[in-house]
Amino acid sequence: MDLDRELKRRIRERDTGVRFRDGGIIEIWSPEAKKNLFLWATDAGADAAQGMLAGGLGHELAQWLAREFNSNFDLYDKAIDSIYNNTHIGGSLYHHLIDGHHSIYEAYQAVRDVSPNDSFFRELYEAAEHLFRDMLSVSGINPLFSMSQETFNKISEWLSPFGVSKMYLADALTVNGPEILGGFLSIIPFLIARKKPNKSMMAYLSGSMALCAVASGNPVLLPAAAYGMYKSVKEGEMSWKSLVYHMGKGGIVSGSVIAISSLGAPVWLGITASFATSIAVKAGLTAAEKAWEKVHPNFSNVVQEMPRISSSIRDAYTALPAELPA
Repeated sequence: MDLDRELKRRIRERDTGVRFRDGGIIEIWSPEAKKNLFLWATDAGADAAQGMLAGGLGHELAQWLAREFNSNFDLYDKAIDSIYNNTHIGGSLYHHLIDGHHSIYEAYQAVRDVSPNDSFFRELYEAAEHLFRDMLSVSGINPLFSMSQETFNKISEWLSPFGVSKMYLADALTVNGPEILGGFLSIIPFLIARKKPNKSMMAYLSGSMALCAVASGNPVLLPAAAYGMYKSVKEGEMSWKSLVYHMGKGGIVSGSVIAISSLGAPVWLGITASFATSIAVKAGLTAAEKAWEKVHPNFSNVVQEMPRISSSIRDAYTALPAELPA
């Protein structure tokens, strides 16, 4: 067997996704190429989806969900919203976080006196059903805890020198419909990456989701990003340098999608542009990475030779006569 010829053939198969046979039979899209394309498309799709939800399209979705589903219509709703209706504490943006009636336990306590004939399960259902509809509001809810207005203001004042606004703080402490959807969608690519072991994909997804979590104030995405980092470093045995590199690639793609989806275009155009941006930026990064792999060896040689070149230039300069003849 001609080893050099066989090596070139395999490299060509890897780069083109076409399997060449000695008998002239050509099999397009080898299993390895299909797998790589599937993983590549999964990354691009996850970037587009998370970027849209973190950008302007996510806010439009939150507004639509609020219009369609966030309405009150019975005594249980009035009981849970009684403090806000009487005091208007926090306004429409913050009262779910600070009125003391919008965590699971607090909502349950609020509905207990609505009817003496209600069972524990009926009261729990009414509280949970109201909170679900409030989660579909633009501001969302925090189902675990609430805080007083004084505490919220103190935290906001402490974080304001770091550029954290009161609205962003409230957003980071609550979850709404698009943020829950983003958290659910984050599970899918991680399951694919786990089924088809790919540590660089794990790190890439972590970077994408970490940026989307910070950009949109989505606390649901942070555990997903942390999970991907853990799997890459601990189980994938990826170095921290490589982790940061792949996370940076994911952040660049999702950041580009966020910027495009926030331009205020019609929904159909925003979705199309977001997917196109994800594919184009990811393809551009892949092409740049391959080009760098080809250039890097020569670049490294130049860097290694720079001390010798500098020394030669210095020696040639010192060898010049002090005064040149007229």
